[in-house]
Amino acid sequence: MDRTPSSEPDLTGSRFSGNVRAGRRGGRGADAAVHREAAYAKYFIGQSYLAPLISGKEVNVSNVTFEAGCRNNWHIHHKACQILIAVGGRGYYQEWGKEPVELNPGDVVYVAPETKHWHGAAPDSDFAHIAIMNAVDGASNEWLEPVEAEYDALR
Repeated sequence: MDRTPSSEPDLTGSRFSGNVRAGRRGGRGADAAVHREAAYAKYFIGQSYLAPLISGKEVNVSNVTFEAGCRNNWHIHHKACQILIAVGGRGYYQEWGKEPVELNPGDVVYVAPETKHWHGAAPDSDFAHIAIMNAVDGASNEWLEPVEAEYDALR
């Protein structure tokens, strides 16, 4: 296997040994693809990649990969819960007013509706998680301030 470093994260499983590969599961079948996440880029510091796995009436499931140092802003999921399953690398999750929690493959986080939080990669490691969200009428995301001082304290 070629181990030549690349500017793109390796999503084939060599670095992320439990990573779900897009196009293998879910309602989008072989047409599902990993792509740079542009739609939400203004709510992230750094580069992330999104691979939607299931988009349904009851649940949405995506594989989200963060390059080292990438994290999303503080945000709140109104009316909907979120489950994060760490599948590769090392990352963090933090709820407002609490200490950050390190995430490693196999770790699971339940985010209750209306919980202000952020998640992303460690400063020195790519990170991937599966994000599961229940589909609820009227649900929305409220994107808030960037995570800076809290993240800098992790270094």
